[in-house]
Order: sequence, then structure tokens, then C-alpha cells
Amino acid sequence: MNKKLALAALLAAGTAFSAQAAEPSYSYVQAGYNWAGVSPDIGSDVDLNGWNLDGSLEFAEHFYGFVGYQDSDGDDWNASTWNLGLGYKINVADNTSWFLQTKYIDETLEYGPASFKESDSGFGIGTGVRSMLNDQFELQGGINYTSVNGVYGDGFGIGVSGIYHINETWGLNLGYAYDWRQDFNISDINFGVRASF
Repeated sequence: MNKKLALAALLAAGTAFSAQAAEPSYSYVQAGYNWAGVSPDIGSDVDLNGWNLDGSLEFAEHFYGFVGYQDSDGDDWNASTWNLGLGYKINVADNTSWFLQTKYIDETLEYGPASFKESDSGFGIGTGVRSMLNDQFELQGGINYTSVNGVYGDGFGIGVSGIYHINETWGLNLGYAYDWRQDFNISDINFGVRASF
């Protein structure tokens, strides 16, 4: 009898663990600090640093909406971007989901000494996977295409990130992205805190 009870307890614990690590959350708020390197086709490289704020909300079994803002400064330059989008996700394994998303993008680039300012809007599409390695560690990777002609130009990009989930609500995020745009190459490292719900 005791052996049966112990076996049942182990199975229950395993089920609870699987449920906790089964699927990444698409409902969260995240704030962080970012370091960016901008390499124009003509001129010198620019190093920027600043902050970002992102949010995502799952509103149906397979759909989620998201919004984000990033602002960075350095070498008399200021770059800001905000986006608003819609995504579709589906489980492809017990702990892994595939996502496809599209977004509206607004980008602004300013240079103080020359009173230069350029701003334009466009769209982006992307796809990737998110996977819970266990109940604490999550990995994400994806590719994207951005079309905003007026500022950096069109181009493709890649991104990878990892999240350490301290508990069911709080986590630490570290990510890297690289974009090959028409007029600039942009690399970005970001570190932040995420609250999932």
C-alpha cells in the first residue's frame, strides 16, 4: 500500500512538473536595458544604449497581441522604435511552441548637432520557436523581415534569447538580435526582468 501511495505521489509530481514546463507563457510584461551597435553603409559606427518595454497578452488558445517600445542614445544620436502586433502560436511538442507574427513598426532616428531627424513606419513579419528546457530555463529563436524604408531600410534579422524563470511570475531575460538592413547593420544585446501572468 505504501509503495502504491509513493508511486502515485511521484506520478502526480511528474505531472505537475510537466504542466509547469509544458508551454511558454505568451502573457507577460518585460522591462530591460539594451546595448546596440549601428553600422551604416557610409560613415562611422555608432554605439547606443537605452531601455525597452514590452508586453504580450494571449487572448485565445492560439492567438496573442503584443506591443513594444525601445529608446537608445549615444554619440549625439537618438534612436527610438515602437511596434504593435498580432501573433499565432501552436504547440509542436510538450514543451515547445512555434509562432508566426506580424507587426506595425514606427522608427525614428535623430542626430543632435546637425538637427537631423528621420522617421518612418512600416511592417514586420517573423517566425520562430520557444521551448521550455525545464521548469526554469526557456530558449527562444527566430527570424524576421522588416520593411521600413525611410530610416534603416528593409532587411532580414535573427534573434535568440534565454529566460531564467525564478518562479511562476518573475524571470530574467537575456537576448541578442542582429539585423541586416538596406542602409545599416544593427546588433542589439538586451537584459531585462519579465513578469508573466
